Amino acid sequence: MEQEIIFFLLQTTAPCHQLQSVFMHNSLYGWVYLETTMNEDLVWHLQLSPGVVLRNMGIIQEKFDFVD
Repeated sequence: MEQEIIFFLLQTTAPCHQLQSVFMHNSLYGWVYLETTMNEDLVWHLQLSPGVVLRNMGIIQEKFDFVD
């Protein structure tokens, strides 16, 4: 499922989404990682994307420092 989400996002995002890269780690099933600056356009797009699981609090976001 992660590969389908990655393919979908790479095919459907626009410059307004500011998505730089999207990837998964083979040993962590169920997670897709985005390199981006989160913005309203991207959050809206993710909420409408098939296969993206939303929690009560919305999309799970975790900020990483640039050096990481």
